[in-house]
Amino acid sequence: MRKEESNSAPELNIFVSIIVALVFLVILPIVLYKSSDCGKESDMKDQYYSGVIVAKYQDSTQHAYDTWNIQPFNKPTYYKVHLVHEDVVIYNLSEVGDTIYKPRGTLRVLLKRNDLSIDTAFVYDCN
Repeated sequence: MRKEESNSAPELNIFVSIIVALVFLVILPIVLYKSSDCGKESDMKDQYYSGVIVAKYQDSTQHAYDTWNIQPFNKPTYYKVHLVHEDVVIYNLSEVGDTIYKPRGTLRVLLKRNDLSIDTAFVYDCN
């Protein structure tokens, strides 16, 4: 006499298949989009910064990304801006002591230094 096989094995296989499908159909595209140029462009559009560039360097703790330390006007602290996939032209044009302004919702950046004003934008290869 043979024992009947448990029905839990097919249910487990269906559950695992659903989880795998979710990873490939939902989670993986989100991760790939956020790491793409289009995802980075969208992230940059959401950023706002205004202040003085107090340091400019490649951050060895963050994959040697080009980095600005920006001090907001009339505040003693600064915040870091890591330029991960951004166009290096803006970074190369900037100098410590420059005033920088980047409004939210755009890729436009304004750098000011003494009598010089540079109005430019971040460039992404996003179609």
